[in-house]
Amino acid sequence: FQPVTKLFEEQVRLHPDKCAVASSKESFTYAQLNERANRIANSLIEKGVGCEKIVGVVLERCCDFYAVRQGILKAGGAFAVAAPDYPDERVQFIFEDAGVPFIITTKEIANERQELFSRLSCTVLLLEELLENSNAGNPDTQIKEHDLCYCIYTSGSTGKPKGVMLEQRNLLNLIEYILMTRKLTPDDIVAEFASFCFDASVIDLFAPLTAGAVLYILPESIRKDAVAVGKFIKEEKITTATFPTQMGELVAELLDDAPSLKFVTLGGEKFKYYRDRTYQMINGYGPTENTVSSTEFWVDKQYDNIPIG
Repeated sequence: FQPVTKLFEEQVRLHPDKCAVASSKESFTYAQLNERANRIANSLIEKGVGCEKIVGVVLERCCDFYAVRQGILKAGGAFAVAAPDYPDERVQFIFEDAGVPFIITTKEIANERQELFSRLSCTVLLLEELLENSNAGNPDTQIKEHDLCYCIYTSGSTGKPKGVMLEQRNLLNLIEYILMTRKLTPDDIVAEFASFCFDASVIDLFAPLTAGAVLYILPESIRKDAVAVGKFIKEEKITTATFPTQMGELVAELLDDAPSLKFVTLGGEKFKYYRDRTYQMINGYGPTENTVSSTEFWVDKQYDNIPIG
């Protein structure tokens, strides 16, 4: 068994100076991203984070989000995410229910949500301070296949958030499937559209960087604008993207000419309108409990009822 952290470190060894993750504001090479993840990991290890310990994350959409997730896993822990704009009650429920000893956030968010964080029983760790750790070496953590990897909170059928816990082997199995079917290579540029609180982000954030590809985080400002998303895909030469079904259908309708684009995966709702495009459209389905995606159908024409696999 080789955990995702080791697959990433292998790409760091092969492509240290290649761009790993980018946004409209910043970018990091594989070596830079690994160094940041290691500083976070070693800081967490010093604080006692290890196997089966869940660490909370409250961050905006940024390149360091990957460094934080990877850093938590490198420490042997697991992550649980809450969005900075979640209501106080939801954030408090998620982190108290998960029993997190620590929450990683930025100084800016910590100041904005000071009242909320003061009510929580866990310790708030500032990302800026974690990144000051002098130890940037890969931690020698023994990660096993049944170790907890992450905990994602769904809305739950009752409206009350429900925590779903996935193991390291679940994530590795998903990543291996994506690498095999999408044939990701260092030449690929993968768009990250999903909210970091949703399980679709697990595919986007981990799969590209185990293949030496580039992960490009879409700006929050365009995520609800299909025209802007289509323009972004063309201008940034995106090769692979995953969308909620409704947004994916809109983008496909508008995007009839995208020479670089190879795969568009839709999921979350019923896929109704197929478009004949130069890129492959994929209808995906899977509950969070089954590690994001359980079945897929590579759509080749319009059906009365488009299959899910």
